Amino acid sequence: MESLGELNNLSCQREKHNDSPLVGFCIDENCKEENKFACLDCIFENHPQHKLVKMKELKDFIEKSFKVYEKKAQEEKELNEIYKKNEEILLKKLDQLKIEINKAIEVKINDFKKDLIKEYNNLKNINNKINFSALKEFEKMFSNNAAPTMKPELVNLSKICNNILKEANSKEALLETEKGQSNDKETDDGNIKPSDISKKQKGDSNLNKFNEKFDEFIKNQLSSINKFINENFLIESDALKFKSNNFEWCNKTYSGYDFFYELNNNNLKGTKISSNGTMTILRAKEELKENYIYNIKFKIGLNNGGDFDVGIGTDKVGDSCWLRTKESLCISNKGIINLDMIMDNITTLKNNDVLDIEIKTGVKERYFKAILNNTLICHLDFELKNVFIMAAIRNIGNFIEVLEYNETETFI
Repeated sequence: MESLGELNNLSCQREKHNDSPLVGFCIDENCKEENKFACLDCIFENHPQHKLVKMKELKDFIEKSFKVYEKKAQEEKELNEIYKKNEEILLKKLDQLKIEINKAIEVKINDFKKDLIKEYNNLKNINNKINFSALKEFEKMFSNNAAPTMKPELVNLSKICNNILKEANSKEALLETEKGQSNDKETDDGNIKPSDISKKQKGDSNLNKFNEKFDEFIKNQLSSINKFINENFLIESDALKFKSNNFEWCNKTYSGYDFFYELNNNNLKGTKISSNGTMTILRAKEELKENYIYNIKFKIGLNNGGDFDVGIGTDKVGDSCWLRTKESLCISNKGIINLDMIMDNITTLKNNDVLDIEIKTGVKERYFKAILNNTLICHLDFELKNVFIMAAIRNIGNFIEVLEYNETETFI
């Protein structure tokens, strides 16, 4: 970054300091000066006994941070491309799901068509009410080919007539036939009356009943399908949906001390309520899973001052009572601390800060990224295993609250 070179050429803007070159930058937490840059005169007049870093150290730190930023910005761009391509794959899979569903429905409907045709044919067979075999026997007995002098044998004729009556199924069927024949009267011009045609068009009562049952069946099938789709099909899945209540602080201690916190808001908020001045660990209920990306937004309640740590660590830090160990890394009121080493003592937690932390536990990439009040403050790689989200608070009344929590599986 070319503009960083200008830091070495800046001069003091205070009166009577004669544009003296700047030699340092104050990082003392007790400094009240708004202008943290200092020349030699400033050190004695405005920053006596304050902790300062040399201008070169400030430049090197900013330069290092900018390189991290550029690297991560490129990584984020590449990751967005990966997500975009993956989205296209997911949508294609959803379209394929629709095709497979249509195929399955088509098979089911074709199978049902076969059953429907079978039942429909049975209905037609039932409606063949009159068998004409006996009438044919009767016709044969009195046909023109019979000898004129031959008289029918009455016993056989009696059987044929009886069969004709049986084949008619019932007396009512015969009467209905006769009624139909009697009602088919022609008009003066030889045509059947329209009223008689409309009566015939009403159709067979069994057919009407069958149609009614079929319409009711279709209605019930549509209702069942809609109910199944609304209650079971493509509903929001826990595997896809991010939920804020997946996270909980654990209501037990991980040290030799008692549990000094009160949990509320579905265990998303932990407040120090006893043993002022004693620092202990507040640990998440669940261990971070491998091959996941976690995004957590915290609200920092540090109104009563004192030490305050937020980060990740193993269960081994429990007895240490804070996150400034070789088994943890954190953002604190003292700066950014990685494995018991202070990486940055300029950036510190303050009351009402909003801290966003992103943690990746991938196979090839494991990192801890922190954004404080919308400004990226660190991106640290780590090798720790079996880690938890943790906090540690010293003074009563201070609190930490999880505002948002998302987790998603990653294959990178």
